[in-house]
Amino acid sequence: MEGQHFVELQTALAGRYSLERVLGRGGMGIVYLAVRARGVARTSQGSAGSRSCAVESASGSSSSGGGRPQGGSRPGCRHVSPDRDGDRAGRRPAVRGAAEGDSQGPVGVADTVRGLEADTRSLRAQVAELNGVLAELGDDPAVPGRDAREKVRADVSATRDEAEARMREAVTALETIRVGLLRMHAGESVTMELKAAQGISSDLEGLLDGHREVERLLAQRRATGTFTIVDE
Repeated sequence: MEGQHFVELQTALAGRYSLERVLGRGGMGIVYLAVRARGVARTSQGSAGSRSCAVESASGSSSSGGGRPQGGSRPGCRHVSPDRDGDRAGRRPAVRGAAEGDSQGPVGVADTVRGLEADTRSLRAQVAELNGVLAELGDDPAVPGRDAREKVRADVSATRDEAEARMREAVTALETIRVGLLRMHAGESVTMELKAAQGISSDLEGLLDGHREVERLLAQRRATGTFTIVDE
């Protein structure tokens, strides 16, 4: 049945796209990797300079009647209406931009992964450096300027704890994406999980922006080996 569907869809797409292989299967249909024929304009969702795309089509029989098929697109969902194959009913399969090894559609999986990995590395390095700062500050009551040191130590410690918490969130998000991709490969829809991971990535970017003052303090320590503590 799937082989027949492949042939029918390829026939309907003749002259525009050439089907390469199955990307995934779901309850509403099958997604194929296709290559756009030369001279055919790319879709608005396609990547500039890329000829690869994802073609999503219903795997079952034609929809009945002229009304809207059940399970059609809803706001916020990436599913497509399970229309009839090809152009036999005047409708075309849904074509979505895709690039091998890059993000597919609006979810931006690869970009999210790269962002989370970069944030995790940055946070891990920052946590290690902040731990070094705390060790250097010490907690010896006999050290002059102890009160000022304690204030700096408390601020640095709070920043370190927050960075550690965000780092754990980044690692969790990466694991969510890893499991999500495995589920997607099995034909399940995991759009919401991946969008949640994107949200964590955005939060991490805001957190890193908020650590500029700590980075200034760390840069001073790297250059001079000391802190300048100013009482406000």
